[in-house]
Amino acid sequence: MSNHHSAHKRSVLKTLIHRAHTISNSTSFPAEIKHLTRAFEANGYSPRLIHNITKTHLKPKPQPHTQTNSNLPSHKAYLPYIQGVTDRLSRTLKKLNISTIFLPTTKISQVLKSPKDPINPLSNPGIYRIPCECGKVYIGMTTRSISTRCKEHERSYRLNQPLKSALAQHALQCQHTIQFQKTQALIKNPPPRHLPYLEAIEIFKHPDNLNRDSGLALSPTWAPVLDKARQ
Repeated sequence: MSNHHSAHKRSVLKTLIHRAHTISNSTSFPAEIKHLTRAFEANGYSPRLIHNITKTHLKPKPQPHTQTNSNLPSHKAYLPYIQGVTDRLSRTLKKLNISTIFLPTTKISQVLKSPKDPINPLSNPGIYRIPCECGKVYIGMTTRSISTRCKEHERSYRLNQPLKSALAQHALQCQHTIQFQKTQALIKNPPPRHLPYLEAIEIFKHPDNLNRDSGLALSPTWAPVLDKARQ
């Protein structure tokens, strides 16, 4: 009963039936179709429509015929779907060789504001970047919150402990100001085992860095991809 074009509604059935046909084996496929049929009927789809789409989807696809340019639509019109209005417009546009793409109207989620408070990205573990006033950056990783690790860098600088932090060492030796307020989370909540690889990739992408080393040694086969990422 939702106010969407019928093509959008049929696409839901086609997608789930195609997924069941692709993933399931021949033994479990009939049970999957029965399960989907019950779910579709519970959501208001007619048994006839379900049967027709299932039957059509399982037929072998005919070979596509080559279309001439004269048969192809000359333009496309993107219109928000309004029942009873957009349908008539699409029939009129079709006579003018213009195909219509139906777009869903505004959704409730787009109107109502989320009741949840925004989460501070620095409250997550992951890969982070801290810039210096000289233009260089520090790339780090942590399995705790990024904000906690930043406080440790600040404490090392304040207590004159350069061996505990490359940032503190750079700030004390060069008398530069580290811009902790501009700390940025590059990757949030990755699997802990991925952290060394992700840190090494980010260090490679930021060659003008303050890190004491380049992190984990990456395979040379990654070089073409990483060069593009650096660019």
